[in-house]
Amino acid sequence: QQQQQQQEKKKTNKKKEQQKPAVEPEPLDLTPFATAEELQALGLERLKAALLALGVKCGGTLQERAQRLFSLKGVAKDDIPQALRAKN
Repeated sequence: QQQQQQQEKKKTNKKKEQQKPAVEPEPLDLTPFATAEELQALGLERLKAALLALGVKCGGTLQERAQRLFSLKGVAKDDIPQALRAKN
């Protein structure tokens, strides 16, 4: 019975992996963007990838992600405030 439960758990984990593909970190050049609103046009997933690439918290709404990312325009990776950094 315990072995059966383990197999069920593995199936459930595989289903979760298939349903939600992981977002890969992908840097984004913020130079062309004048406002956070312009960043919103990229969509949730692209903003998440850019935030992940910076090691920054990546959750929230489209507006929150765009604002967080835009607030880091011109900030060196080493100078990112601790409050914005992701917990690893």
